[in-house]
Amino acid sequence: MSLGVFFTDKHLREIATLVGQPVPTHCKDVRDRHRILTATPGGKATGDLTLQAAWKMYLDAALTCELLPDTELESRLHGTNDENFRSAISECMAAWFLGGLGFEVKPRPESMAKRNVDFLLNKSGLDMYTEVKAPCPPAGDGAPSLRKCICDAGEGQFKRGRINLLVVCPAFDFPVCLERKQLIEATIGQLFYEIPVSLDGSPPPVGGVKFHQTGKLAKWNKNKQTGAFTTDFTRVSAVMTLEPQYTFDLETGIFELVHRALVAHNPFATHPIAPEQFGSVPQWVINREAQTMGWNDDYDGV
Repeated sequence: MSLGVFFTDKHLREIATLVGQPVPTHCKDVRDRHRILTATPGGKATGDLTLQAAWKMYLDAALTCELLPDTELESRLHGTNDENFRSAISECMAAWFLGGLGFEVKPRPESMAKRNVDFLLNKSGLDMYTEVKAPCPPAGDGAPSLRKCICDAGEGQFKRGRINLLVVCPAFDFPVCLERKQLIEATIGQLFYEIPVSLDGSPPPVGGVKFHQTGKLAKWNKNKQTGAFTTDFTRVSAVMTLEPQYTFDLETGIFELVHRALVAHNPFATHPIAPEQFGSVPQWVINREAQTMGWNDDYDGV
């Protein structure tokens, strides 16, 4: 399907009202979508044609797996609201990417009369209920926005007794794929350096790196009535971040869009997802023997 078929002249005229408005840099690719949709070959080399081709790819995938046509999704794609457009195109992007990992993508599995997830995945005979979020905060560290996405899905959309996957397509100042600690701080916890101080003149204990288990998937809470300790959001099986990143070849002058994903598994999930389901995507996984978690690729940061 060509973008000209999906975005008619009427839609383009409505979207054109956004052109020229002052916008945050991190949302510019969304707010200027009229320019992207109408870009043509030739002239100054920009990433507009690259992103235009990517959007077509996402929409084709959404049509193939029957996420489209869908009145609610189409209205967000066609409307002038930036947040709605971003969330809708992110759903299509996630469907395209996950389909490429071998998942069968199926339309909304529940009634639209209540809050529900965006689509259903199936692989190896397992159903995975999938919600897509697309946070675009003004600035700063992305961990708080990721935590909010986990809370929104964990409290309002994911149900118990099934596999639940949260896919976050963020637009942060610092991409999660380059600053992975944002994902780990939101889901599992954060590192800090402890510096002991002697108050009585004796030699202080040796300092060192410590870990606070404060993430939304790993934080321990005490039940006020029973006194039992439980963790947050055991119904969330895993959290994936998915980000399109531009690369530019100086010799050819060609922009490329590379889609970078990460997965953080919930160590306390009632229904976990096997890391093998995500293929070569870098993942924060459990080491059962050492009773620790870490990245399964060559990444040496947090």
